[in-house]
Amino acid sequence: MKAVKNTRPNKAAQQKKRKAGKKKQQPTATDTEQTHTDTNKPEVKHDAYALSIQTKLQELISSDAYGQTEHPQKRKMLCALVLSLGVVTAACEASNTGRTTHYEWITNDPEYAKLVKDIDNITIDFVEGKLLGLINKGDTIATIFFLKTRGKKRGYVERTELTGAEGEPLRAFDWDELYAAAKRNTTQQ
Repeated sequence: MKAVKNTRPNKAAQQKKRKAGKKKQQPTATDTEQTHTDTNKPEVKHDAYALSIQTKLQELISSDAYGQTEHPQKRKMLCALVLSLGVVTAACEASNTGRTTHYEWITNDPEYAKLVKDIDNITIDFVEGKLLGLINKGDTIATIFFLKTRGKKRGYVERTELTGAEGEPLRAFDWDELYAAAKRNTTQQ
């Protein structure tokens, strides 16, 4: 009779494999980047969107864009806002700036606040351009959206007509009448 070799690994080998799989991998630099100091803000792990903004951010910061502000962290935040199309959370993560800090700058620095408002307008212009591009390609949904929002003066608006019972006109609610009726009901009981 031929001997059959046991191909099942023994328990010790299985435990060794499990322990090897549980070894903690060293975190990468992007996983552990510290955020700009906000006292109660936890460490934030960057998502792919924020990381893509971060790489473009370095190029924009090295250019002369937003050189009006002398504070380097404010400049970095402004550039991140441009790249994130005004999404504050992504810009804060990409520039390592706390949200609280950003909003304090808006409150306390009129020049910074004006630049943030300008970035919001640039974002709206960009998105309008994308919408018009879709309309030019024949996108029906984009066309309907545009007409509902910008064509109201010409009647492109959905309307809900409100009427009273059985199509009667709505009547104003009389609080005194309601109060008197409620009082009558309580005295009759």
